[in-house]
Amino acid sequence: MAPIRQVKVLNIKNKRRTSYIRQKWREYQKQELVMRMMSYGIEDKPRLAVAFPLAFQHVLSAFTGQIAVGMLLAMGFGLSVKETALLIQCALFITGIATIIQSFGIGKHIGARLPIVSGGSFTLITPMVVAANNPNIGIGGAFGAALVGSGVLFILGPIAIRYLHKYFSPTVTGAVVLTVGICIGATAFGNFNVESETAMTELAIAVMVVVVIVLLNFFGKGLIKQCCILIGMVIGYVVAAALGMVDFSSIGEASWFSMVKPFAWGVNFNVGAILTICAVHIGTLMEMVGDTTGLVTAVSNRLPTSEELSRTIRGGVITGSANVGIVAMTGVGSRFVTGLGGIIFLAFAVFPKLAQLLALIPNCVMAGAVLVMCGQISASGLRVISMGDFTERNTTILAIALAIGIGGNFGVANLAFLPSTVTTIFTGIPGTALVALVLNMILPKAAEDEVTDVKLEGEIPAVQ
Repeated sequence: MAPIRQVKVLNIKNKRRTSYIRQKWREYQKQELVMRMMSYGIEDKPRLAVAFPLAFQHVLSAFTGQIAVGMLLAMGFGLSVKETALLIQCALFITGIATIIQSFGIGKHIGARLPIVSGGSFTLITPMVVAANNPNIGIGGAFGAALVGSGVLFILGPIAIRYLHKYFSPTVTGAVVLTVGICIGATAFGNFNVESETAMTELAIAVMVVVVIVLLNFFGKGLIKQCCILIGMVIGYVVAAALGMVDFSSIGEASWFSMVKPFAWGVNFNVGAILTICAVHIGTLMEMVGDTTGLVTAVSNRLPTSEELSRTIRGGVITGSANVGIVAMTGVGSRFVTGLGGIIFLAFAVFPKLAQLLALIPNCVMAGAVLVMCGQISASGLRVISMGDFTERNTTILAIALAIGIGGNFGVANLAFLPSTVTTIFTGIPGTALVALVLNMILPKAAEDEVTDVKLEGEIPAVQ
């Protein structure tokens, strides 16, 4: 009877191997299709006249997010107008440096060498404000905690990725990407002041921006199609200004040139604040995994490798979600374009008048652009999920993770009785990521789930 059982086992293994080969071949064909759809691949170098508007498009979409992070921190810290401007200037400078590192890399192990626009994370705002308002810590202690936390993440993040990467299945990573699109896209609706007399006008402008972007993306050709988001935002900005919705007086008050002062508030170190920031970085780490997955999927229709994720962490852990939507929609995946965007960020950091011009972009204009970009991110999440099988196990992971993460994000006000660190980690994007990851680690696999775990040696066979 032993030989018969051996034959059965071999037949099962052969079926699994055949299934795995077919799956890999389908993935290969999809990758080839995506590459043909991309206007510019990762290593493509558009000429400067083309690259500049494409890069500026990334800057314009990410700019207000960086401004918002700086403004919220400044309000929480109780800074003056002059100090607020200095903080925003520092945020733009760091964004530029991190984007350049992510796009071009340093050595073999720092920087993803992917079209990534780095930026600040809203998840760090609450713990930093709490630390800054503690008389025993202060603003210097908050920045010191953020500095040490980044160093810890630089060292330990890649180690965690190395051991956890095998659990980053399409179900897990797809759930994270989908949550990124939904949660960030929902913020667009918070940009309307419903009590304002111009609420309907703002809504009309937002709709106009969406319509322009979609029409140019579908019917535009060449550079017009690739810059559809930039053109839509510029048209929205001009219309809003013509309707008297933009006050340009602050541009005249801003200086032409100003040097960045990153340690203007001093730096000191508090153990409690450091531990809190390190705990919150668990969430930012998973957010980075989601953003990088969405980006790689958009460019190559595959999941990122462990090395790509590790290099991204070392290059600046926070990535830009809007950047993912732009790449997915425009088909421009050149890292040299985003690298140029990093240089533009540096220019805005030292020329405040230029920065102020972009800071005046009306919220309704950004709302329209964000809706389109985050819709593309959500679509990328669904594409990643479809790379796996809809087994009972995967469906359970997906359902629970999305319910807790997305549900917690919209119901966070009802969880105010919990410490802010807890709600930051276990709601929204971090919540989806952690729940999906833990469930994927502990739930037993059925025979149907083990098919994709078979290792295939050699190359994908050629089509006969």
